[in-house]
Amino acid sequence: MVITGRDSPALRARLAALSITHVYYGTEQKLAAAEETLKKLGATWKQAAAMGDDWPDLPVMTRAAFACAPSNAHAEVKAIAQHVTHNSGGHGAAREFCDLLLVASGKLRELAGGLRHVIGGFIQQVPSGRMLRASWERMSVYLPVILMGFIALGTYWLARNTPALETPQVPGKPTHEPDSYMRGFAVRGFDASGRLKSEVHGVEARHYPDTDTVEIDKRACG
Repeated sequence: MVITGRDSPALRARLAALSITHVYYGTEQKLAAAEETLKKLGATWKQAAAMGDDWPDLPVMTRAAFACAPSNAHAEVKAIAQHVTHNSGGHGAAREFCDLLLVASGKLRELAGGLRHVIGGFIQQVPSGRMLRASWERMSVYLPVILMGFIALGTYWLARNTPALETPQVPGKPTHEPDSYMRGFAVRGFDASGRLKSEVHGVEARHYPDTDTVEIDKRACG
């Protein structure tokens, strides 16, 4: 069934070529047209699927059991749709919608059974972009498990390769060995006014940490 607000010879010829018998042209009241067709077919809204791309399609889409929108549909239409096609309207969206219904009803394998080079009843008919998308959706189910595996491996690697902490060394008791030297030095002291108060010269001075004393060779005081 097609309910459209447009009407043209080209549109009528296209729908006739597709053998679509229930068609409403130039119709803005799409809900009434849909209910009339369902009544003729003896069907209910629970058995109906609808596809639309703009506000006039909303009354039909919200009542159908399954609502679909093309990728270039109005934002409010895509918001209530259960499925948004990969292709845009006029570029394969309707075909994608029909394929989806055939897969859901289990009729696609039967229709494609006589075709050559068909793997699994459908693979060769699916565009590569959709195949990648479907593959990604299947892989995403296992993605959390894969990520947890990588995290576990990373944790194990870090545990194996982290260097061990060195045992802190307790400083030993100071020995009577000089820990610092001064050679050819002069130490001068000054009073508060800046005048020289004392002066010590030496060839070599050694500091001993155990006694905290300084020994000076050839000391001279002034």
